[in-house]
Amino acid sequence: CAGWLVGGGRCVYEAGSAFDESMSFGWSISLPDGTRIATCSGPAPGSKQSSFRAEGYGMLSLVRFIHQLSVFCHSQPQWQIKLICDNEGLITRLRDAIQYTSVFPNDTLSPDWDITNAIISTLQSTRLQPLFDHIKGHQDKHVAFDLLPLEAQLNVEADHNAVHHQTLYQR
Repeated sequence: CAGWLVGGGRCVYEAGSAFDESMSFGWSISLPDGTRIATCSGPAPGSKQSSFRAEGYGMLSLVRFIHQLSVFCHSQPQWQIKLICDNEGLITRLRDAIQYTSVFPNDTLSPDWDITNAIISTLQSTRLQPLFDHIKGHQDKHVAFDLLPLEAQLNVEADHNAVHHQTLYQR
């Protein structure tokens, strides 16, 4: 495992989808050269549905995957990762929260704090300092998929994974 994980960067992307009765997420991981490494999709639970929560569950799933991979390989990750999603509010909140090692009591009152706190706690436990970035979603509506930059292609794939899961397992 260690040889496969060492060196280079990782570009990581995720997406969420909220339909009438349930939410789902999808994500894709790629090396900077575009080599796809892993994808995932799943449900995003919660009583109050929102794109923020669905996107947050995708990001949480993704960082937990990275955490479990480092546990399995018995190594502390040394990678530089970039976490990108098309929900700017989530990216802003994560950028703000990762700066602090302790939780401010008033922050716990924010909607979906449970998700953002779990993401930050996981990242801090793996000692990763990711770059967070926002990407405009659904760029494939105006440009052919093959002509999109890598980040946009992965976002489209993540959205597709979320919608596919939603379609298969809708409540």
